[in-house]
Amino acid sequence: VLPSLRVKHNEFMLRELVKRWANHKIMVWRLSRFFHYLDRLYCLEVYKELNGKVRDAVISLDSLLKNVLDIFVEIGMGQMDHYENDFEAAMLKDTSSYYSRKASNWILEDSCPDYMLKECLKWEKDRVAHYLHSSREPKLLEKVQHELLSVYTNQLLKKEHSGYHALLRDDKHAEDAASNKKVEKKDIVGLQEHVFFQKVIELFDKYVTYVNDYFHNHTLFHKVLGFEVFCNKGVAGSSSAELLASFCDNILKKGGSEKLSDEAIEETLEKVVKLLAYISGKDLFAKFYRKKLARRLLFDKSANDDHERSILTKLKQQCGGQFTSKMEGMVTDLTLAKENQTSFEEYLSNNPNVDPSMDLTVTAL
Repeated sequence: VLPSLRVKHNEFMLRELVKRWANHKIMVWRLSRFFHYLDRLYCLEVYKELNGKVRDAVISLDSLLKNVLDIFVEIGMGQMDHYENDFEAAMLKDTSSYYSRKASNWILEDSCPDYMLKECLKWEKDRVAHYLHSSREPKLLEKVQHELLSVYTNQLLKKEHSGYHALLRDDKHAEDAASNKKVEKKDIVGLQEHVFFQKVIELFDKYVTYVNDYFHNHTLFHKVLGFEVFCNKGVAGSSSAELLASFCDNILKKGGSEKLSDEAIEETLEKVVKLLAYISGKDLFAKFYRKKLARRLLFDKSANDDHERSILTKLKQQCGGQFTSKMEGMVTDLTLAKENQTSFEEYLSNNPNVDPSMDLTVTAL
């Protein structure tokens, strides 16, 4: 056909094209009658088998498929009508059927983590990149997600040994935090401030990571976390506000319960302030924190002045200036007291005739 068209021009080429197209339709009609049985049965099965092999990557026809699918767009003069009606509708239906069959087998054979690790979405994205039209990716992925996730949501969540409940249950952080709540009151006196809230912070980090990474930071999942209820329960007669203040004291004072690097201390203080947002008794926390801060300052127990100022800055950003005004005043008073003491000692060294007859150090907050 092509050689006969190339030798003709203008009107004669169009006439030849019409004649060839008419002959083509006649030949197709006649041949289809001869091969009707094969078209109806054999070719259909071959197509299904071939399509399945392409999907399962047994054979690769990426280049050929892309060239064929480009014809649909070219026929539509850049419009997607032919692509959508003649190809995409059938392709999406076939995709749903394919993953419906696969998912029904996977959900029975695999554990929940193995099932979730199937790279089906990646496969389909690769298909789009290699030969499907890029604008159709959302429709295709929606079909895959529906068949793999939406249809089997309950089964995935409730699998006895590998469902989501089992994944959370098997994580030792939750068990450790729970066990710390069950120890005797006499034991919690020495452990509650540091160990308990350290486990709470680890638990908070873990589930917030789940919400951010796996549930797209959705507000409903943040609400379901329930840390506001959890953090406001008393432990062995002590309020969470008191325990959190004692936890901060352990970190900030000299000879605390654990030696941490400056970076680790800053990171922990950042998490403490975030956790404080879930505690309703913020005024009670401020009261306990001020008392412990005063002891650190008066008895020179503060490990690092920069960390003291750092947490006050974080608290001020979280709770407002009024919340930290008295604490900031205490730090300022101590700084002034140290400056006055230094000035007084310099005065004595510069004036040897002055004899105070006693050493005097005054610290006022």
